[in-house]
Amino acid sequence: MPDLSYLGKMIYEARSKAGITSSKLCYGLCSVSMLSRIESGERTPGLLLFSALLQRAGGSVKDLVFLCSKREATLYSIITSSYEYSADTVEKFKKICTDYLETADLSNNLELQYYYFFQSQCQTDSNKRFELVMKALECTLPDVDLENISSYCLSSVERDLVSRALSHYVHTKNTRVAAKIYEDLAYLQEKDPSDISAIKSSFLDRYGVLVCYLVDGDIDEVLHLGKRFFKKYDPDTFPDMELAVSRYRYQFGYAKLYTDEDSSGIDVVTAYYMNRLLENYKHAEAIREDARVDLGYEFEIEFM
Repeated sequence: MPDLSYLGKMIYEARSKAGITSSKLCYGLCSVSMLSRIESGERTPGLLLFSALLQRAGGSVKDLVFLCSKREATLYSIITSSYEYSADTVEKFKKICTDYLETADLSNNLELQYYYFFQSQCQTDSNKRFELVMKALECTLPDVDLENISSYCLSSVERDLVSRALSHYVHTKNTRVAAKIYEDLAYLQEKDPSDISAIKSSFLDRYGVLVCYLVDGDIDEVLHLGKRFFKKYDPDTFPDMELAVSRYRYQFGYAKLYTDEDSSGIDVVTAYYMNRLLENYKHAEAIREDARVDLGYEFEIEFM
C-alpha cells in the first residue's frame, strides 16, 4: 500500500495558510479528531472527503491524482460526467441517479449530498428542486443559514449548491435575501482568490447584489452599493484586472425597470448590462428591443 500521508499534509498546510480552525474546516464533514488523524498521516481520507476538506481550506484538487478504490473511481466518474449536462436534461439526470445509486453509500453524508443534488436536477417543479438542493446542502452544513453564508468554509460543491439555492430566491423575487447571499459569495471569493476567474466571479456576484436592489426599485441603494463595491478594486492589487476594473468604474450606472408583477426581468437586464460591459453594444440594444417587443419589458440604463 503506497504512503498517502502527504494528503493530510496538504490539508494541514492549506488550512494553516488560510488561518482556519480545525472545527470550522471539518464542520459537517468529519470529527475534529478524525481531521487530526488525517493531517498527521494516521488516516487516509476518501476521495470526496479529501476534496471537500482541501477545497474548504482554499486548496485545489484540479491537477491532483492519487490512488483510490474502484468504487470511489466509479463514483467520481459519474459525478464528473454530470457536469456535461444542463438543468433541462431531466432524463439524463434520471439515468445518472440510477447509476449513482448502484454504487453510492447513502449513509455517507458526502455521497448522499450528490444523490440529493442529482435528484434535484430531475425535478421540473422549482419548489421541489429547491427543497432537494437544501437537503443536499444540509448534508455537510447542518442547519445552514443562507443569509450568513460568509461564516462558513465552502467546498466547490457547497458553493454550487448555494448558487442554485440563490437562483430560487432570485426567481421568486425574494430580492433582499438574494442580495445578501450574492454579497456573501463575493466576500468568500475575494477573501482568498485562487486565480483571476475567482476575482471575476466576485465582480459578477457584486453585480448580482445590485440587480436585486435594482429590481426591488431601490435606486439610492444601488448607487450607494455601486460606489462601495467597485471603488475598492485597485489595478495595483490585481494587475490583470485593470481593464475590467476600469470598465466597472466608468461604465457602472443605474437602471429603472418596469415589468409585469409576475416577471422579475432580471435575466433581460443582466443580459443587456453584461453585453454593455463587454462593449457588445449592438447585441445589448437588440436584447432591449426584443424584450420590449416580445416580452413587454421596458427599462432604461444610464451609464455614468
